[in-house]
Amino acid sequence: MRLGHHRLQRRRGAPAPPASGSRRAGPPGGGGADPGRGRARSFYRTLDQRIRALPGVTDVAYAGVPPRSLSRSDGRIRLGDSDGEGASLPVAHANVDPTYFEVLRIPILRGRAFRAEDGADAGPVAVVNETLARRLAPGGDAVGRSFVFRDRETRVVGIARDARYATLAEETPPFVYAPLAQLWQPRQTVLVRTAPGAAVPGPELRSAVGSIDSTVPPPVVVPLEETIRVALLPQRIASGVTTALGGVAGFLAIVGLYGIVVGLLLSAAGTRVLRSLLFGLSPLDGLALAGATLLLLLAAFLGSYLPARRAAALDPVTVLRSE
Repeated sequence: MRLGHHRLQRRRGAPAPPASGSRRAGPPGGGGADPGRGRARSFYRTLDQRIRALPGVTDVAYAGVPPRSLSRSDGRIRLGDSDGEGASLPVAHANVDPTYFEVLRIPILRGRAFRAEDGADAGPVAVVNETLARRLAPGGDAVGRSFVFRDRETRVVGIARDARYATLAEETPPFVYAPLAQLWQPRQTVLVRTAPGAAVPGPELRSAVGSIDSTVPPPVVVPLEETIRVALLPQRIASGVTTALGGVAGFLAIVGLYGIVVGLLLSAAGTRVLRSLLFGLSPLDGLALAGATLLLLLAAFLGSYLPARRAAALDPVTVLRSE
């Protein structure tokens, strides 16, 4: 029986945004017949008990798709009954356990999160984000509404706050959270929250996995902050590029009037780049523009003051004679 690679992720005690990246994995016998699925569930139950017993660990959650990954699971729902009628809507989705929202600090704004009774024998339920809730019901009060997901009529039991799921610059998609107990995945991401100041329990986590089944490859322990830094890489590159453009624009502004014109054109080009990469901040931010304007005025002053001072020091008679 084969097992993929686990990646256990740790998030420190500060409130966490949703959405990071990792590879998924599964215990022995995770797919296929019911006996194999039973072994997989037993593996995760034992693993959960051992992780929770580690010093500094405050909570544990499981998900089929890791938060903040640069990719996500996409699907479709049908807004209607299960007989095939109704409009189809593309959505992103993830299968999560009941503690997922608490561990990642994703508030449930209406209704409830998943419970232990939302198991395989219960009716299909889902938690949706605010964006999807507004599509399902006027005013966004979608608790109790239903849609068809994976050929099953699914009832909305809760509405979670919108978040960033794949990248930090994405537009918020309609999002469906389904309970892992109903849509079981043998390959899962384990998310471990620790107390503030606690050390990353990497060796202990690897030992816990190996003690349950020695055929499981040692997991890679990755802090969620590191995954976010990877997700921010495009913004960091863009910041470096626009900083360089700004430096060139400032130099040209010192050179003279033509430099100012070229500098403004470069600034406009930099703004277009920033518009696609900024999140939570406008490229037309008033404070930033005011600072840039003062910087250009200072550059223009220096560019004109120094030549003017040198010219003022010349003897007019000498200048006339040279003419």
